[in-house]
Amino acid sequence: METFDTIIVGLGAMGSATAYYLSQQQKVLGLEQFTVAHNLGSSHGETRAIREAYFEDPVYVPMVQRAYDNWSHLEKKAQTSLLKQVGGLMIGPRNSLVFRGAEKSAIEHNLSHEILDAQTIKQRFPFFSPRESMYAVWEPRAGVLFVEKCIEAYIKLAQEQGAQLHFSEEVLSWNATEDGVVVTTTKGKYRAKKLVLSAGAWMTNLFSALEKHLNVERLVQLWFNGSKDHHLCPVNIWEYANNCFFYSLPDIGEGIKIALHHSGQITTVQNLNRDICEKTDILPVQKLIKTYMPHVNPEVIKSSVCMYTNTPDGHFIIDNHPQHKNVWVVSPCSGHGFKFASVIGEIITSLITTNTTPFPLECFSIKRFSL
Repeated sequence: METFDTIIVGLGAMGSATAYYLSQQQKVLGLEQFTVAHNLGSSHGETRAIREAYFEDPVYVPMVQRAYDNWSHLEKKAQTSLLKQVGGLMIGPRNSLVFRGAEKSAIEHNLSHEILDAQTIKQRFPFFSPRESMYAVWEPRAGVLFVEKCIEAYIKLAQEQGAQLHFSEEVLSWNATEDGVVVTTTKGKYRAKKLVLSAGAWMTNLFSALEKHLNVERLVQLWFNGSKDHHLCPVNIWEYANNCFFYSLPDIGEGIKIALHHSGQITTVQNLNRDICEKTDILPVQKLIKTYMPHVNPEVIKSSVCMYTNTPDGHFIIDNHPQHKNVWVVSPCSGHGFKFASVIGEIITSLITTNTTPFPLECFSIKRFSL
């Protein structure tokens, strides 16, 4: 049985980044049940937003600032473009989570930003039509990450550093003792000193105690044609009603991507419906386009189903397994995880090799659940 320093289960955003950082110091095995940068999980669909004035919680700001640096480093290392900064608008009524939260993070961390009223939004960005009661936090550093290219870059570089990365190999079980871990797959058994579980929506298959605390949410990404100026469109997230959100990302060649943020169907990976329904998936977005982005052609040109893996409080899980200190549980999603992959891979590597990290991780502790 071949032995490794660390085995990583799941090579999506978090797993591929961890494989890259960890393989600089250790003998690493990565196991992925699907192909490289597949379209069956949470990390596909061309682009993901990256933003600094973080409306979810100011605790994320230092992490996302480090993530920017790490994505830039990856671009240089991979010699390819992975991030396009276009600025961002967090739009909603003054008392909305999106506006109020973004403003709080910007002030608390002294970030460059502007507060725009509805009229100013329309003047600067004529393809948007906010209600008069809406305001926006404008942040110049927001942008989009090219999601599949990011994962492919991490995979390629990790392999060049000596990581053994196996694709189309499903993990069936794992067993941990104080002496190490043994992982059983559809193709064999492997031994390691430590184990990282970064399986996204499949996490509960590997750690059943989390079933009560994680839910899988079905979301649909839709692409539309816009006006000739829509390539200038910034990242934009709207809270159009209380706790009701949608976003759009700029056209990078395949159209403007528009999707609801949360409010999707709660499901399981086994029961996920990958078919698109016009009534429930397309019409609600077309209504939002008509109201807030009237210059967008409402005819769908492309669609894709993806998944969020949500915790009850929307915060990530980055912690040891409660019974096994040599097993790490890495589940940053809840619909806002991808941008952090470049820093979370670094954090997990630091925790595994030195048991330290400069970032406060208390709100990501698994101890907040009764396991």
